[in-house]
Amino acid sequence: MQNTFMQIKFLKGYCLFSTLVFLGLFIWLFNKVQFQTKELTLERLNIVEPDGQLSLIISNGERIDIGDHRKYAPRRLDPGMIFFNAKGIETGGLGFGSTETDSTYSSYQHLSFDQYNGDQNLMLAQYQEEGNHFKGLILQDYPDDRISMDYDRVFDSVYKSGGEDEKAWKKARIAAFNMLVQQNRLEKRRLVIGSENTVPKIQLNDKKGNPRIEIYVDSTDSPVMEFLNEKQEVITRIPPN
Repeated sequence: MQNTFMQIKFLKGYCLFSTLVFLGLFIWLFNKVQFQTKELTLERLNIVEPDGQLSLIISNGERIDIGDHRKYAPRRLDPGMIFFNAKGIETGGLGFGSTETDSTYSSYQHLSFDQYNGDQNLMLAQYQEEGNHFKGLILQDYPDDRISMDYDRVFDSVYKSGGEDEKAWKKARIAAFNMLVQQNRLEKRRLVIGSENTVPKIQLNDKKGNPRIEIYVDSTDSPVMEFLNEKQEVITRIPPN
């Protein structure tokens, strides 16, 4: 009887010892060996710094929201990536999407980088809709005192006066946009290098965003340079018409 008790006691100790050794080995391997898999399925991936600061989001359209104002709108965004700086401020992103019906279609791919505490000022983009097609590089300027929250603040103040539905959201978006246009606080496109409907073009704009110089190859494969005034009228053309 005593011998049997000793055997049971030994087995218990052996099991405990083996469990601890196995657990220690598992932890060591987990820290030493990289996790590898051929396929990973998820809706959103957050990349963070050691202190927990968000650096990058990769997400589907349903879960990519980051702005507080967007929680009001019952809508779906497009999938993509969002970049953040060391302070957690959005600094750019990658987006893509498309819509299609029996008679219409549109699609876009868009990589952008933001100025500090501002909005996108450098973009590589491709847009296509009903026979119109643009692909190229775009540079934009913003007022020095404009920060990325301008639109959000105006949006929220207008939205809260309505109800929490899609119609109110659209109304607030238009009102916010018009208000910022009146205050001259929206972006001004300054340089475009790209191709629009098979016509390659370089376009230089003034501080108001108006085209002033255009260099392109026309539909007859002839090179053209045009100088425009503030009213978008061609004042000089090389070669002349």
